Amino acid sequence: MLLAVHPGSEETTAPRSPARALTGWDATLLIVLTAGIAYSNSFAVPFQFDDAVALTGNPAITGFHLDPRGRRILGDLSFAASYRLFGDRPLGYHVVNVAIHVANALLVFWLVRSLVRSDSMRRAAAGGRDTAIAVVAAVLFAVHPMQTQAVTYIVQRYASLAAGFFLLACCSYVRFRLASSARASFAWYALFLASSLAAFETKESALVLPLAILLLELVFFSATARRRLLFFSPFLLGAAAAAGLALASGLTLGRLDAATRLGTELPRYDYALTQLRVVATYLRLLVVPVGQNLDHDVSVSRSFLEPGVLLAAAAHAALLGGAALALARGRRKDPLWRLVGFGVLWFYVTLLVESSFIPIVDLMFEHRVYLPSVGILVAAAALLAGIPALSSRRAWGATVLALTLALMGLTLARNRVWRSDLALWTDAVSKSPNKARPLNNLGAALFARGDPGGAFALYERAIRADPWYVKAYFNLGEALQSLGQYAEAIPPYERFRRWEPGYPDTYRNLAECYERTGGLEAAAQLRAAYERISRENAGAPLPPSLR
Repeated sequence: MLLAVHPGSEETTAPRSPARALTGWDATLLIVLTAGIAYSNSFAVPFQFDDAVALTGNPAITGFHLDPRGRRILGDLSFAASYRLFGDRPLGYHVVNVAIHVANALLVFWLVRSLVRSDSMRRAAAGGRDTAIAVVAAVLFAVHPMQTQAVTYIVQRYASLAAGFFLLACCSYVRFRLASSARASFAWYALFLASSLAAFETKESALVLPLAILLLELVFFSATARRRLLFFSPFLLGAAAAAGLALASGLTLGRLDAATRLGTELPRYDYALTQLRVVATYLRLLVVPVGQNLDHDVSVSRSFLEPGVLLAAAAHAALLGGAALALARGRRKDPLWRLVGFGVLWFYVTLLVESSFIPIVDLMFEHRVYLPSVGILVAAAALLAGIPALSSRRAWGATVLALTLALMGLTLARNRVWRSDLALWTDAVSKSPNKARPLNNLGAALFARGDPGGAFALYERAIRADPWYVKAYFNLGEALQSLGQYAEAIPPYERFRRWEPGYPDTYRNLAECYERTGGLEAAAQLRAAYERISRENAGAPLPPSLR
């Protein structure tokens, strides 16, 4: 029970808020301050992983040649603008990313505070608890270390920016439902539609926004089916128009299958089974954020009867069942339980695109939990506000402060790992020692620091871990070439060339290796091929297989 129940009565009384003196402006300052401290050491982080290739090495971004039909046009536009302002200096990109994160934390505060003031939650707002719950949810979101990959990893601005538009759409819809005048209703609904469209044009994961809005509507508001249909008519019309255009363009099941998978032929059923375990790991990292990793090594699950799959499925069923019970209790007794149930359902709804039946080549990435984490943290804030032992201001404040400082410390520590590619990939290899990509990338970090011998050993390990990991063959040849072992460098280069015949540097490096080993005629042909392919590929970004 979150609130005390008077004997013989079904009514609940709201205890005095432990943060009742906190105003909206105080809360805003606190959220900005905590987020700023948590990310104060992220501004010196260099471009990492595929930042440079996808941004400063992408002619569409650097030349402002954006395709308006692109699936992430607003994200691309933000990076193109950043390049115009900051060029290849990471500091400016980090300032923008942190600013977006702070804005998102403020939107979490606004959303929760508005929800607690809705008719269904009004009793929970007594004594200023709307501000207390909202500020705790926002601060937890601002400082939680699981957000670092969406904030410190520059290119994942796509995730944080899409989350911002998504949250703005939700806030606008709630304000529309709470508006007391026709003019205000119209203004909020217009902002809701505009921010919804912006979210859709920033990242594909935002396509679940209509489901999130439906969840808000069903949990916190009441209306006839006809009115709700009217509210959702833009989404319904948009979906019908998109389906009509797809059918008119000759959509087939084969094309639909290709359009709803990314870089993998993994069966949908296997992907969904694997995601049961992945989502359970996301939940574990949200509750106990220890063991974060840029590149998790996740095995594919093939059967529902695997112990890991069964255990994860049981955990999800229990959590969803708990959410249903919380919603039922919120209707009968303490309305704060509505927030708990809503938060759990939000987590699952907002993960549907990336963690369900749409196969993605990378089975797990922590930045995918950026928006879903809002739900779990809102539920946590609601639970903290209702624990009887924390009813005094001192106990509540001490608990929230301790939790905030602990999460902030973990975020600062995680950001330190991002300060160099050597530290980042050393950390990843320590946690994913049998995955090719971390091994290859740690090798590249050592090679860049003048240690081709150390790089060679890691490239060999990467190839043993995954013989089909293409990049490692080029890098292995480069390490051997740097060590003066020209004859030994030729086989990995040639194997790489068979898989990636359009990469010019292979021809240049092979030409030198053949020259050094007496193959002058082959070297001349390779140099000619290098000149030709370089002209043909001038200004083209690297293919995804090389990033």
